[in-house]
Amino acid sequence: MTPLRLLFLILFFSVTLFAKPVKEDRAHKWSFGISKKSSMLTKFKDANVALQAWFEDMGGIYDVNIEVNFYDKTKELYRSFLAKEIDVIVIDTPFFFKHKDVFFKHTNGLWSLSIDNEKFSQYYLIGNKSKSLKGFKNFKNMTLSIREDDETAKSWLNKNSYEQNKKSAKKVLKKINEVNSDRRVLLNVFFKKTDYAIITKKVWEDMIQLNPAIKKRVEVLAKSKKIFIPFIGMHGKWSSQETKELFYKASNDLRSLKGGEKVIDMLKFNSVYKLEENSLNDLSKYFEEYYLLEKKYK
Repeated sequence: MTPLRLLFLILFFSVTLFAKPVKEDRAHKWSFGISKKSSMLTKFKDANVALQAWFEDMGGIYDVNIEVNFYDKTKELYRSFLAKEIDVIVIDTPFFFKHKDVFFKHTNGLWSLSIDNEKFSQYYLIGNKSKSLKGFKNFKNMTLSIREDDETAKSWLNKNSYEQNKKSAKKVLKKINEVNSDRRVLLNVFFKKTDYAIITKKVWEDMIQLNPAIKKRVEVLAKSKKIFIPFIGMHGKWSSQETKELFYKASNDLRSLKGGEKVIDMLKFNSVYKLEENSLNDLSKYFEEYYLLEKKYK
């Protein structure tokens, strides 16, 4: 699933959950804040405008004022959320864990998205076979491709560079080529435009299925633990309980809603699921280690 489709799904829920009114003060006004780093829409400004306008029109049908705001700067979204100007936010995982203690004080319910029956994802470091590469230790004077908007992938890249090279990847690699397409990230290695790349396991498997010849030129050199999630969504404590219940009900009953089955088949998702705090233990430990290394070597 592409990042744009992820956001489409989230916004679809923002409409369906208000199909019937609730009693609280915010029943007819609901604000949704989205960090572009979480939705990975840096290169889709026109789509942002189109999606926002469409859902505002849909809100009119249900007699609900739905505000959908995209934030270029995550810190601005963070401040707006803490000021209770936004009911629900979607934010990139690294930023959440950097400020997790504050977020946990102000949230009442975390959630994310399950894709292809998988709640957690995994990253691969891949390299061109013809160059006899050795992984993170072999970064000096090398080049690497990565999605420009995947903050979690960048954290895994730098965490390994801190551990192996005692420096950030930017200070070791000759060049980091940031692109806006998973396909381009992998093909840059395939066509020898870069030595290395970081992609998800799912992207690797999908591309191999489309073109098995990729394995003749590209190899997997390192794998992360399977602990990562695409983003973290959260409800503010000031959001009504009925709103949260309707949100999850809408996600569970989506196939029974008009057009819902088509959305599911198109987006190939399984569910929006609640994130329990203990389910994030491995990810929390990972980011604690990452931020300590960043502070030490950055």
